[in-house]
Amino acid sequence: MQKSIAKLYRIGRSTVHEIIHDTCKFIYETLKPEHLPMPSTEKWVSISKEFENKWQFPNCLGAVDGKHFSIKAPSNSGTQYFNYKVA
Repeated sequence: MQKSIAKLYRIGRSTVHEIIHDTCKFIYETLKPEHLPMPSTEKWVSISKEFENKWQFPNCLGAVDGKHFSIKAPSNSGTQYFNYKVA
């Protein structure tokens, strides 16, 4: 993509790379305070209480979803351990 943009505007690929990098950095720095604020101590406590109330995980501040990893299914388990989402 950068190569075709460089040809289109007749500038070097490294210049295109620098423009994209600077633009992305500016967008991130501009939007970060509003969309990725640093939680306060009160917010961390609130998040922890929500996890404990909903999932019975005390002192938990977050969770990651969507990670799949391979395991060896127990003998005679049939399709109980088959992951249909990635098949």
